Amino acid sequence: MERRTPGAAVHVDDDRERVPAEYDEQARAGLRQAVAHADERGELAPGLEPEQAVELVLVLLDGIRLRVAPQTPGTPDQDARSAVDAAFAAVTGRPAPRRG
Repeated sequence: MERRTPGAAVHVDDDRERVPAEYDEQARAGLRQAVAHADERGELAPGLEPEQAVELVLVLLDGIRLRVAPQTPGTPDQDARSAVDAAFAAVTGRPAPRRG
């Protein structure tokens, strides 16, 4: 929604920026908790800092959303699965478990 002030430039409603920022912070907070738990259990790859793991997961999710979302239903999702497997290996230092 736009607000118009006489004699001023058009301003975009603040909710368009605020809502995605709040969602991003909620996602980061949840991921930080999950990654901290994994770190406590020794499940992160050696040398990987928890904040790096959070960023890696967020980048992966963004990539999957951009790559898979526009596909036609029923399209094979092997690219997304491969990306998840690669991220799992990067975060844990171990190969992804076999699906089957």
